[in-house]
Amino acid sequence: MRKKKIKMPTATQIRGGSWRCQVMVNGKSHSILGSTETEAQAKAIAFKQGFIEQKNANKSTPFLLEDAISKYIEEKDKVLSPSTIRGYDAIKRLRFQELMKMDIHSIKKNDLQLAVNNEMEKASTKTIRNSFGLVKTVLEYNDIPVSKIRLPEVMKKRKQYLQVEEIGPLINAVDGDICEVGILLAVCLGMRRSEILGLCGDCIDTEKNTIYVIRAFVYGKDNKPVLKSIPKTKTSNRVIPCPEFIMEKIKESLPDDPKRRIFRYHPETLRRHIQMACKKAGITMTSTHDLRHTNAALMHFVGLDDLHAMRRGGWADKRTYVNTYSYVFEKAADSGDEKFNSYIEGLKEQTSQHISQQTEKTIEK
Repeated sequence: MRKKKIKMPTATQIRGGSWRCQVMVNGKSHSILGSTETEAQAKAIAFKQGFIEQKNANKSTPFLLEDAISKYIEEKDKVLSPSTIRGYDAIKRLRFQELMKMDIHSIKKNDLQLAVNNEMEKASTKTIRNSFGLVKTVLEYNDIPVSKIRLPEVMKKRKQYLQVEEIGPLINAVDGDICEVGILLAVCLGMRRSEILGLCGDCIDTEKNTIYVIRAFVYGKDNKPVLKSIPKTKTSNRVIPCPEFIMEKIKESLPDDPKRRIFRYHPETLRRHIQMACKKAGITMTSTHDLRHTNAALMHFVGLDDLHAMRRGGWADKRTYVNTYSYVFEKAADSGDEKFNSYIEGLKEQTSQHISQQTEKTIEK
């Protein structure tokens, strides 16, 4: 009697690197996993012939969460920024350590919730939410569905930003400071810290008074500084017209080598000098990033069209831009409220006068 030829099941590689076969038994489809194509096929045949159960078929070399994150970073290396990779590595080393040593296929909803609860005693709400976001992404990347987990709520803090009347004192306070130009680029042009420190000689057109934002200075996965190019498709890659008084100060700092960075101080130095300038001027303490908020509000305050302002500042999303400048200039907003209320009062007064006139005409008749 001829032995029936066994048809080899088709195995497909899933995003995490494992292999999967779909087999039908008693009218039901079952997923059989293996670390290699051959292993998945062999297990699928054994399962279909009844030699092993599905739960045993899917038992293979554990694929730990920390390894899954490393593999995810490796496969996404070309599209993730160095600072993002550095952040992911930090999450892998510092957060959810009980999960990191677990096989991703054995992680259940209660494991995730317990891990989140434990982290609440160790880290901030923002850190927990960002860290869990990576865990969720990596699990789903490996075709493992993640049930809804209760995460800590973000309590929005009301930040203090420079008011319009404080910008002038800040500009005066940084006069002659080693970080003067960097601070001016942040508050007057809305440039990010990484963009300011990424400026090289070839980014400056002194004849047209323009700045080409084409690079960013960031720290990579090994905590080493990296000067990376900003793709032309990104809205942050842009050309900004520069006020003449700032351009004159930039000219004094231009390096002989056009590929050399103009501002070679540490990012933390810029932050400290902003704080020193605010203290010197007796104005609201702020940061490089908050100066970008102030610039967004300033553009709105002087009447720049939102879309034009977004191009200047490198914002891709209008909602983000509007949220950036909203409620920054509180006193200016109060003035606007007074103006609006005054207008309404004027309408009311006009209406009252009209009614009074109509009444007088009726009486005369």
